[in-house]
Amino acid sequence: MTLSTNSGYFPETVRLPAGGPPMPPGIGGAVGGARRFNTLDPLRVFRQNLRLLLFSGVVGVVLGVGIWFLLKQTYSLYRSEAMLTVNARITNPLLLPGAGSGQQRMEYVEAQMMSVAERIKWQDVADQTLRRPAVRDTAWFRKFDDNLYKAREALYNNLTARPIRGSTQVYLAMTGLEEKDMPVILDAVLGVYENMIKSEANTEGVSFRTMISQELTEADRELRRLTEQIEAFLSEHNLTDLEGKNTQAAIEFQQLVQQSSQLLMAFEATRASYEGMLQTMQTYAGGAGSPEELWQIESMPQIAQRNEQIRAMRERREVMLERFGERHRQVQQLDAYMAAIEQERDIEIDRLLREQQEVKLQQARKAMMQYQAQFEAMQPKLEEVTAQLQDMSSKLQRYALMEKELDRATTRRDSADDRLRYQRMLEQRPDAVEVRVVSRATNPELYFPKPLIVIPAVTFLTLLGVAGVVMLRELIDQRVRTPMDVSMLPDCELLGVLPDAGEDPSGNGDGKLEGVVQAYPTGLMAESFRQVRGALLTRIDRRGYKTLMLVGAQAEAGVSSVLSNLAVSMATSGRRVLVMDLNFRRPAQHRMFGVPSQPGLIEVLSGAAELEEAIIRLEDPVLDVLPVGDTKHATSELFDSASFRAVLSRVEGQYDIVLLDAPPALVTSDSAHLAREVDAIALVVRAMREKRGMISRMFSQFEGLRAEVLGVIVNGVRSSAGGYFRKSYEQFYRYRQAEARPNNRRRVASKETAPTTKN
Repeated sequence: MTLSTNSGYFPETVRLPAGGPPMPPGIGGAVGGARRFNTLDPLRVFRQNLRLLLFSGVVGVVLGVGIWFLLKQTYSLYRSEAMLTVNARITNPLLLPGAGSGQQRMEYVEAQMMSVAERIKWQDVADQTLRRPAVRDTAWFRKFDDNLYKAREALYNNLTARPIRGSTQVYLAMTGLEEKDMPVILDAVLGVYENMIKSEANTEGVSFRTMISQELTEADRELRRLTEQIEAFLSEHNLTDLEGKNTQAAIEFQQLVQQSSQLLMAFEATRASYEGMLQTMQTYAGGAGSPEELWQIESMPQIAQRNEQIRAMRERREVMLERFGERHRQVQQLDAYMAAIEQERDIEIDRLLREQQEVKLQQARKAMMQYQAQFEAMQPKLEEVTAQLQDMSSKLQRYALMEKELDRATTRRDSADDRLRYQRMLEQRPDAVEVRVVSRATNPELYFPKPLIVIPAVTFLTLLGVAGVVMLRELIDQRVRTPMDVSMLPDCELLGVLPDAGEDPSGNGDGKLEGVVQAYPTGLMAESFRQVRGALLTRIDRRGYKTLMLVGAQAEAGVSSVLSNLAVSMATSGRRVLVMDLNFRRPAQHRMFGVPSQPGLIEVLSGAAELEEAIIRLEDPVLDVLPVGDTKHATSELFDSASFRAVLSRVEGQYDIVLLDAPPALVTSDSAHLAREVDAIALVVRAMREKRGMISRMFSQFEGLRAEVLGVIVNGVRSSAGGYFRKSYEQFYRYRQAEARPNNRRRVASKETAPTTKN
């Protein structure tokens, strides 16, 4: 190495670090400004503020009980409930209840439910309700001072009407402060609505009956006219006895006309039917029946009625399955009843099939023989009445047209009569009313406030508010609390973590960091310093550095204590270590190692003492200490002198590592001067005291200087601050307790036989 005797700035490229080329200025990298907000660790924040959150929960419960009690005394809402049911419109009074297309019926009912829920809150219903004496006598109505507009608006806002999904019912409720008045008002609303729908139904029924009666009168008038016209036609053509069967000629003429056109066709049809039945019986042997016979039997009233019952029960079963499930008792009863009806229907079908086949076969044989005899007998008579048929043909055609018109008039009159009769039957059915009241207004119940809602809600809001304040405080807190806060800074490397000495479970209960490695070599603090030592030596050896300066941002960061313990830890590892105290404003190394403060570095730099005289050799631990000396006339310019550079050059050749205790970087300018002369810097940060912005400022302060900033050592991390360290501390202590005592003695013996450095 080359030494310079010139005063002033010493170029960085002159003093080379041992074992490597010169490092360019600012190799440690500039650290940008700290983030404005912190990255949260929710589990750590929860553990750290667990007591506060528990207390907040208790306060929230108490506050919720108080608010609930206050609301109960000042603003208690009561609710009375009722229920309406909506039925599908009945168009055929002969249908069973619930019969009809299920999908169409449900769509109609759903539309009616929506209409009922909206209409019951119409203005006309409200006006009629407010005119009822029972409503006017309530305290609820008197508070409006006969202001119908306000009363109507309050009724609209406090009355709830909504359809219940998946059912045919409409839910009604009246809510208000007056407990006894709610069922009275709700019953009045139900009464008004019932009267309204009954009145509309009666009006509609009277109108429909009047219309049908008019149609019936017109049909009777048309029927009388046609009857008179037919009688006049028969009288005019001397055909009066044709209808009355008074003359044998008319009877024979009618029979011949009908039989002559049908007899031959009937005979052939009967024979074909007979042969077809014989073939069918041979094809479907065993009484199974042909598809036509089965279809005819299915059309019979007794079978059709059972099929209709089965279909209605199946639709009812689908509805019950949606509501109750397949294992419900009513569903199982319905299945059993439906199976019984199906079995009864099958038995009846078999009986009717056998009877029908026998009867048809006999009838076909008999009819075929009759038609054959009639056909043979009619042959002579056909020639006789041919002339008469030609004469009566035209008259009968006209008469047939008149009969058709009479039949149409009769059908019209019968249809109107049936509709009038059906309408009367329909109005008498109990399920003809589309909207019915299922349950009247119930006794009022407390609707608000409910303790199971208010107390948990207030408790939740209280916890949420406290948690929000805690999270916001954590977000804006810029202090270095955990190693994670250091890792958030860009280009900032974490060298190690030193827990608070007071939390060392291995015996250092006094909370002092000084001499903890030597006093408790197997404790948690000593192990933490070994980890920091390993990180530092790895970087120093790789780069070939010799001088390492420890510096903090402000006072009370624990730099002197950290340096002394690191020195002891490095010395026990076999390194030749020199501790140089450069903090002439507040020197501490002589006190920590128990050596005289003079002569020291200041005397060496001023020429009052030799370097060998100022360095003090220690035997336990085996390391050397260079105290600061007399600080009365010391200034920071001493570190920018050629003498100081010469001292550094000499000690670098004699020791493996030189540790320099420097003043705080943000308090004095000494650290900036020293950064131009040393190889590396390690920043010491006190947890829960210094902010991330200070670390950024220190990095910026050392940017462009010779020394490389290796990283940050976080000192004094408490388990409560991190939330995870206490368990790690306890696990380490239990692990250390498992070690054998002879191993500890061998470790102490190896420390005593470590090599020493001679002056």
